[in-house]
Amino acid sequence: SVYIGGLEALLLGPAPHEASEADADAVLRLKLSRWCSEVSATELPMAARRRGLSGLTLPVAACRLRLCVYERYWHRPAEPEPPRTGADAI
Repeated sequence: SVYIGGLEALLLGPAPHEASEADADAVLRLKLSRWCSEVSATELPMAARRRGLSGLTLPVAACRLRLCVYERYWHRPAEPEPPRTGADAI
């Protein structure tokens, strides 16, 4: 469930301001930018609550940080395709 996933991300995820090499991933940057710019402030608390990241009184800025922690924790970088050889290359 998404709610349980949020609780796990809060317990085991990276610190809110901790950058990692995964942040260089274009897909993760897109996910993070969504929470930092595209979503209105009224939507952030509801999105955080749905994921088990906040209660009713958590400030919007804290919701934004927790949503970014959630995205970093659950992000799976794309696996590079193995090189094709022989008959596979056709």
